[in-house]
Amino acid sequence: MGELTFPQTLPTLGTVGVSFEPEEVAFLSPEAGGTIGAVTAGFPRWVLRASLGQMTFAQADIWRAWLAVQRGPQRPFFAYDMDRQHPRFHGKSRPYQPAPATWSQAIRPDGLAVLTLGGLLAGQVVSIGDYVGLIWSGGKLALTRAVETRGADGSGSVSVAVEPPIPPVVPADAAATLRRAGCLMRLVPGETKLGEAGITHFSAGTTIVAVQDLIR
Repeated sequence: MGELTFPQTLPTLGTVGVSFEPEEVAFLSPEAGGTIGAVTAGFPRWVLRASLGQMTFAQADIWRAWLAVQRGPQRPFFAYDMDRQHPRFHGKSRPYQPAPATWSQAIRPDGLAVLTLGGLLAGQVVSIGDYVGLIWSGGKLALTRAVETRGADGSGSVSVAVEPPIPPVVPADAAATLRRAGCLMRLVPGETKLGEAGITHFSAGTTIVAVQDLIR
């Protein structure tokens, strides 16, 4: 008999809409001379919002069971952007190396983060919107996303601007991945709900809302 293991992975069946974006708490900081500054409180966290369409009872049972074992926000789970599971350029059977051998991050004077990946295939492309995930210590996860398109040089190295910057809690020996890159998340109470059951099916209206749990 199979056993449930944690963290679970977010199901994808029945999803008709998804938003997967980094959100940060920022405040305007007006100065005496009239200049408007800005202050960020804490590190940006990824927020998932998914809406589900009409489902069969069998599909709804999977979601009901998954939501039940999550116990609201008590258990973290693994989630990724369902619309970008692979690098965009390589999504149509173009070969690519999903596990960079090396990575490093540099912060420019203007604050932009530039991620350098090594050990890729020559000419491999990292496109705008592609994700880079990092894993360390047996399951701690961080996630960033490319904001420009760059191709790897002949030695398989590429430098690309990303947002948000990789947090300083990520160790240098963390492993990088370009395939189904994701993070640990927890459900947001009060915003996650299952749709109503009809006579022959579950109606549309199920909403899943979750926020990144950046475990240090």
